[in-house]
Amino acid sequence: MILQEKNYIGKQKKKYLIQSMIWTILVLGIFITGLCLTGTRSNLFTVMACLLAIVASLFITRFISFNRYKDGDEERAKLLESMQGNYHIYHSSIIPCLQGTAYFEHMIVTAKRIYFIAYTKEQVEKYRTHVEEVLGARGISSKDLCFLVASDSKQMDHHKKRIEKEITTSRQLDVEEKKSHQAESEKSPIEDTLEAYSNKASEILM
Repeated sequence: MILQEKNYIGKQKKKYLIQSMIWTILVLGIFITGLCLTGTRSNLFTVMACLLAIVASLFITRFISFNRYKDGDEERAKLLESMQGNYHIYHSSIIPCLQGTAYFEHMIVTAKRIYFIAYTKEQVEKYRTHVEEVLGARGISSKDLCFLVASDSKQMDHHKKRIEKEITTSRQLDVEEKKSHQAESEKSPIEDTLEAYSNKASEILM
């Protein structure tokens, strides 16, 4: 299941740029109107413009935050989306941390692990500890986190097969467990774990 699309950052940039422009024009329009009507900046229109400028600055800040990043490679993203099994994908994962902002081109959540996939080894080395601390505070052990580097489609295909194998193995164990125990809930333990991991992972994203 794709919970954050591969063009997520592009969409966010466009959205916040448009909103920034609209609010900036509105602020300037109100200020200039007051100046033309009263001949001075000391008027109610200026007060309104200042208040609306706060809203405009929020959208501008969001645009600047997203503008630092770009979406991952479409071909590699499609490889991950073609995986078989039960999993959640978050493309273009921006993770605010106390030490800065971590960025991974792809994040895959399965019932056993959360995979963070970057395009360079430097990204992993730079952000790994920060991400482990953030998710550790939410009860997810570092042993359940896996950091991978996919500098090209060939490496991504290798990681795809590895993750698919883990998903298939988990599903087989789940089926065997359901056969030996009558489940009270329609959801399987695997699905419950996947949902819990995915919810905690989504909480840390920007």
